[in-house]
Amino acid sequence: MSTLRRLILSMLLTSMVSVDAQAQHVPNSRSWYLYFDSQDEVRQYVLEAGKGPTVVVLHGGFGAEHSYLLDPLLPLTSKRKLVFYDQRGSLRSPAGQLEVSLPKMVEDLEALRQQLGEEKLVLLTHSMGGAVAMAYLAKYPDRVRGLVLTAPVLPVSPNNDFKKAPQEPGLLTPAEQEEADALVAQYWQKQEARLAAVQAKFKSMPSAASAEAARATPGYFRNLTEQWRMQFGAVNLYHAERWPDIDGGKAFYSQAVADAVFKDPAAVARQFESFRPALQAYQGPVEVILGNEDYCDPGGYIWNKILKSVPHGRLSLLPEASHSYWLDQPKASRAALIAALDRVFADGVANKVKNKRGK
Repeated sequence: MSTLRRLILSMLLTSMVSVDAQAQHVPNSRSWYLYFDSQDEVRQYVLEAGKGPTVVVLHGGFGAEHSYLLDPLLPLTSKRKLVFYDQRGSLRSPAGQLEVSLPKMVEDLEALRQQLGEEKLVLLTHSMGGAVAMAYLAKYPDRVRGLVLTAPVLPVSPNNDFKKAPQEPGLLTPAEQEEADALVAQYWQKQEARLAAVQAKFKSMPSAASAEAARATPGYFRNLTEQWRMQFGAVNLYHAERWPDIDGGKAFYSQAVADAVFKDPAAVARQFESFRPALQAYQGPVEVILGNEDYCDPGGYIWNKILKSVPHGRLSLLPEASHSYWLDQPKASRAALIAALDRVFADGVANKVKNKRGK
């Protein structure tokens, strides 16, 4: 795995996290552990909150955990029951590297569906959680009621160079490829400008005579953590000056999980290559919510093209928003999430009526 891929997976595809104590005080919630002997005995932490139709939430990563999605998504529990869980290997669901793979994550989701007693699942995802959802769709299309993919990775072969648009055969014409590459280049230029702007306002520690002296300086580690959050914010936020809103840190992310998933790049590539055909064949609703300044797909250029061949696909672009769209656009993102879920459940009711009439 390239150094750049490690950097991106460890820093970018995760997002802001909240302290675990927050999960312990979610109103109207209960938590439990999922495991089944037929695969292995990895116990996965599950948190249910709210009442109403069930929505299963898939966090980003691979290797992140669920709590960073509590703040933006818990307001939805007034109308829905949200089911959060830490995917295998993540913070509350520890697993060895041999026990972590995308196919196993798919089977975990199927086991969760069975335990919830749901005939079909509505999946709400963030970032790489979209890959788990699309892999599940590819294997179990009849068990998916609808998808709401937020800030999702693209349904194409993983790209070792995140600073270029994906080179997917048959996806873009040469002219479109050039335009997509230009949008990605512009994104990273803006990211560098955002980082420079926030760093200019930040009081970094003066250089010390030695590393030992730096570590002994009061405030050094607080300063170091804030510098990391600034860099993280410059990539994940359009409003990079909001980096102080980022909570948590690297302890909430496991690079070992990402390494385990990608240990066989060819196998992972084959799995990702199944995503687009699965979306194109799927007859249920597919809602994509994306900030127009998200590094996964600046301007929604590629998703817009892909969704034209998805029967019930819809793209909602949030202005002045990046990968952590809820911090950039709190009100607009909440409205977009509510509207997307309303459409998914309305579509499901309509399909049931249609099927009954057909009989």
